[in-house]
Amino acid sequence: MSQRRSKEEAKAEIVAIATRLFGEKGYAKTSFQMIATEMGISQPAIVYHFKTKQVLFQAVVHAVILDHDKRMQASFAPSDNALDRLMKHFQVHYASVVQEPFFVQIITALYYFGTFEPVFQDFYTLVKEKAREKIELYFYQGRREGLIKQDNPSFAAAMLHDFLLGSLVNIAASNAGLDAYYQAERKWRALLQYTAQHNEAAYLP
Repeated sequence: MSQRRSKEEAKAEIVAIATRLFGEKGYAKTSFQMIATEMGISQPAIVYHFKTKQVLFQAVVHAVILDHDKRMQASFAPSDNALDRLMKHFQVHYASVVQEPFFVQIITALYYFGTFEPVFQDFYTLVKEKAREKIELYFYQGRREGLIKQDNPSFAAAMLHDFLLGSLVNIAASNAGLDAYYQAERKWRALLQYTAQHNEAAYLP
């Protein structure tokens, strides 16, 4: 690492290498020493920027989500209504499975750690809430446009988000290729149409 690089440039390089190693080897098998060796620097130089591996993993998650959000925004057209954007929300996530090889590994690792590792629970909750808020905003937009009748966007967003995460993991793990995607997209479209037009009471027995 060149001494001329700024602190932010150094941190960005560490995060980029950590993203690849976490994706290739998994969180548990990736060490600061492995990252330092790839960069040609000492392990303390990594610790200077990221005090623990948990802190580094959180930075990796933030970077992956930020890059993904940029892809999402680039996919939207000015003429898109809320339902268009909700469909693209699914489609761009699927594209990330194909185009960003470590996207699913990093995100699913976060959700796993959030369930079983107390140190990650608060961070997991924050990321989950932010992801659901993005979907929720589309529902509020759709209500303003007169396209969505759902009176509890938070409930609908939670349903769609949970389905999205599960379907992405299934697509990534499946050997069915495009067939798995098309099946998931049809389910997303049907679930979206139902949640857009029916309120929470319609889901209760």
